[in-house]
Amino acid sequence: MKKLLAILLFLPLMSLGQSAADWWYFGVNAGLHFTPTGPVAVLDGQLNSTQGCSAISDEFGNLLFYSKGDFIWDASHNPMLNSAGLIGNANGNPAAGDASQNSYIVPRPDHPSEYYHFQVRRPEGGGLFYSKIDMSLNGGLGGVVLTEKNIPLIDSTTEMIACLRKPNNIDFWVVALRKPGDTAYAFEITSAGLNTTPVLSNTGLPLIAGDAVGQLKGSQQNDKIAMTMYWALIEQTNPFQVHIFDFDNATGQMTYDYGITPSLQDTFNYGVEFSPNGNFLYVQSWILSDLRQYDLTSGDPVAVSASEQMVGIGYTGTGGGALQLGPDGKIYVARGAAALLACVNFPNDPGPLCGYDHDAVNLAGPTSGRGLPQFFPFFIDGDVAVFDKCLGDT
Repeated sequence: MKKLLAILLFLPLMSLGQSAADWWYFGVNAGLHFTPTGPVAVLDGQLNSTQGCSAISDEFGNLLFYSKGDFIWDASHNPMLNSAGLIGNANGNPAAGDASQNSYIVPRPDHPSEYYHFQVRRPEGGGLFYSKIDMSLNGGLGGVVLTEKNIPLIDSTTEMIACLRKPNNIDFWVVALRKPGDTAYAFEITSAGLNTTPVLSNTGLPLIAGDAVGQLKGSQQNDKIAMTMYWALIEQTNPFQVHIFDFDNATGQMTYDYGITPSLQDTFNYGVEFSPNGNFLYVQSWILSDLRQYDLTSGDPVAVSASEQMVGIGYTGTGGGALQLGPDGKIYVARGAAALLACVNFPNDPGPLCGYDHDAVNLAGPTSGRGLPQFFPFFIDGDVAVFDKCLGDT
């Protein structure tokens, strides 16, 4: 009885739609606020990025800050204290462009005012850095901690980064890929802070120096990582495939599993996202922006590749971009230079049943780039968490 009561009490809290992913800022001054009735366009964003970006809200759904790797804006949409001079993205050089996943924000467990901001540098040389954010600074608007600013972690990386949860659903792994070579770096974040000594893995999928643009995404089950790679260079290993890795979220080890071969091999795979249940993978091309769905349940690369279904409309002129799971359990689809986002309403369902909507979200004037803000694995609105603390009790 107590267990049932705990579930019933938990449900109203989840219905409020409050999560770390409630506020999105991306593209050319575009923004969304996720409310209980769905995402609503907001026009106060200062971010301008052709690709990567990140944002974070507190546990009550209040905006804290947002970034594109080399710059951070606080909740008042002003430059965050001490954020000038961040190493990341294009390092203030507009000619270098924006990195595909140029920033990632991860909270420090059990320290609600502290966050780690990971910065991916562009161009070629790459490199991963971090800066610590303390929200108690500047009257609660937060600031970069000067003693932990621009701390180097990896000297040469792709433009991709991912975050997965550990088995306790409290702590995190932040994962990046070094190039050239096949070494994955997994950095552990616990209540003790960020461990700058990574867990290293030889994945079995070698990267070359030219590997850069793409997306790296973890599943909600924290056991798989998917990777797309934009540059289809002859020297690459299976350059047109979408790559699937196994991830051991207890140890941080990452190993190559298999490659998915799309039916179209000249469109450059870019956006990628898992369905919430982990059964399907969605992939969008950079050029044609066709959205494809793959059934992962067999685990067989031939069967997975053959399961491809075109669920999203291709269009010309602006191309496609990133995919991002929202706090409402839907997958949002970037449409490069468009004032609209597409959406997969039921991503756990196969083929046409996934409910693709090409004109799902009107951004009220501002335009999307190819990027959408990325988030650490959050708990989707409507999920029910059951803890056996009353198991066996009356």
